[in-house]
Amino acid sequence: MRKIARRSPVFADPCSRGLLNPNRPPIGRQPNEAKWTPSKRDPWYYGSIRGFEVVSGALVGGERFTVEQQLAMAHHGIPLDTREFMFVRRQATPQEWSMGYNGERVVFGFDCPILSLTPDQRIRVIAPDGKPYNVRQDGWGIAPSRQIVVRY
Repeated sequence: MRKIARRSPVFADPCSRGLLNPNRPPIGRQPNEAKWTPSKRDPWYYGSIRGFEVVSGALVGGERFTVEQQLAMAHHGIPLDTREFMFVRRQATPQEWSMGYNGERVVFGFDCPILSLTPDQRIRVIAPDGKPYNVRQDGWGIAPSRQIVVRY
């Protein structure tokens, strides 16, 4: 008699499969030192924040919107006390935040005023650099990685 191989059970929780859960609380709005690649476009997630404090290398607090966002809001006719905004999260890159060996990516979060809804159901916001940017409906700028950052 031949045995039928059972399939491995499907787990709903990605952490139970050895993957990380990226939905952790943000440590701040952005790193204290901005780092980017000169050959690429300036990152959309850096902006000038007034009234912040540095906590463990991350900018925390300060005004609700960056200076660049406030200028873009004035250009689009959006009042500074708008209620139409969303909290956008992003993961740090290994180049801007040291995660050590086999570390988890830290999360940054910031408020972005909403401009519109795109045909592909993304939300168009004013990013911290003051330019329009499409984000996912779940609040992530791009899909978060669940992989552990491995450094040798």
